[in-house]
Amino acid sequence: MALTYGIDVHGTLANRTPEGGLKPTDRFALLEPLMRAWMKKGETVYIVSGPPTEEIEAEVTSLGLQEGVHYTECLSVVDFLQTRESVPMWQDDRGWWSDHVDWNKAKAKIAFQYGIDIIIDDMADYREAMPETTDFILVANAT
Repeated sequence: MALTYGIDVHGTLANRTPEGGLKPTDRFALLEPLMRAWMKKGETVYIVSGPPTEEIEAEVTSLGLQEGVHYTECLSVVDFLQTRESVPMWQDDRGWWSDHVDWNKAKAKIAFQYGIDIIIDDMADYREAMPETTDFILVANAT
């Protein structure tokens, strides 16, 4: 039986630099070949992150990840909240924001909707909201 994975970007695959770019985390060297292997095996790998889809796609491309090789599709919390949940959101120089509870629940709803079996993330807050059908793997935020 093929599994479906969801992997976060910020704090999991990469951290933001002071200049605004991305620098791979220490775990990137582990996760990148796993993502390739999962895809080669026919499993589904979603990038599940906060920014709008186009921004996520640009970020993972800057990390050297390729759609169809490392991941199946990028899924955006911002896009989900704006199109499906209609919750109040705002944007500042650091990115998009909404109520903390709405944000965490959105990632869980995405996991449920897309049948994600395993989510890999650096934020423990998401664990409580995850559906029972999704295993949550917490990774420490490292550089």
